[in-house]
Amino acid sequence: MLNVAEVVDVVRDANGNIIGKVVDGKIIDEFGNVVGEVKDGVAVSSSGEVLGTIEKGVALDINGNEVDLSTSQAAQSAATEEVVRDADGNVIGKIVDGKVIDENGNVIGMVKDGQVVDADGNVIVDSVSVTAESPNADVLVRDADGNVIGKIVDGKVIDANGKVIGTVKDGQVVDADGNVIASNVSIKVENPVVTTTETVATQYQIEFVDVILGGTGSDGIVPVTKVRKE
Repeated sequence: MLNVAEVVDVVRDANGNIIGKVVDGKIIDEFGNVVGEVKDGVAVSSSGEVLGTIEKGVALDINGNEVDLSTSQAAQSAATEEVVRDADGNVIGKIVDGKVIDENGNVIGMVKDGQVVDADGNVIVDSVSVTAESPNADVLVRDADGNVIGKIVDGKVIDANGKVIGTVKDGQVVDADGNVIASNVSIKVENPVVTTTETVATQYQIEFVDVILGGTGSDGIVPVTKVRKE
């Protein structure tokens, strides 16, 4: 059984071991500590030393262990893109080769210190987040208590019944008339858990053949030996 909790970029040391994962340009180890950052495409420590190499799109389970996606079905389900969203959960674009590309394919800038900035360093969008999202990921809106209010589809908040209840603006869900439905909401992208079943041969599925080795037993019966079929 393969359970993929997230697909992220990771940093590996010279022996191929995962040092940490990349979150908003920071390198986070398994204990949640910031151990470095990605600077000019290179993983470096706080003192500027190179930590290792960056590998994109690595599947991890809920415990942070790497998951081997050996089947095309699992790999396809876990395929992700780095999506840039603003504080209200709206998609600004996706990251391709370090650049932010909008829905029309135009380069609008790059992400730096939680902001999308253009080539001249001007801030285009403030307070953005970058997440690895699969094509069928859900963008959930939760209230201050963590309850799911709905999910964002095409910029609208859709409830469990499929009804449009409003939009997210400045940390609030507001309806078409501007009335506040919920305050202090949070937005989180949740990728589906990829589950595939691995087929393991049991003792009942392994084929055996009978082999007569020759000679007779003490009771005159020819002994037969069971040998596993290769």
